[in-house]
Amino acid sequence: MTSETMMSPATPDAGNVSRLVMVYRIVAALFAVAILEQALTASLGLFDARPNLIDIHRQVGDGLALLALIGAGIAIYGNIRGVIGRRLLWIAIALVPLVIGQLMMGYATRESATAIAWHIPLGVTLMSLTTANPVLAALPARPR
Repeated sequence: MTSETMMSPATPDAGNVSRLVMVYRIVAALFAVAILEQALTASLGLFDARPNLIDIHRQVGDGLALLALIGAGIAIYGNIRGVIGRRLLWIAIALVPLVIGQLMMGYATRESATAIAWHIPLGVTLMSLTTANPVLAALPARPR
């Protein structure tokens, strides 16, 4: 298998394959928007002293863990089917432990300044990966 981002469907059920790729693209885009929302709610919640936004930040973070698992599942299935390349597969798989680690650090920020110190740069890393993910997913398939 090649390392292409999205591969050309070589199966007779190309309609199902294109739907799978479209679902992955939607999940990747939703994830990117939710990560951006996380930065906004955290910043406004902390610097504007609006604790209700920190509660929203926490709840969306919980949802992101589920979305990361869904995205990884779609990427694994798409890679097995030959329509999602290894690059997207590895990004989707990497997001799962990174988001779970981010959640754990986020919950620890109530008692630990060290957790806050790690929570912010990991959030920046997640922002980078989740920006790259939908961009790479939107690229046209390369010929085999």
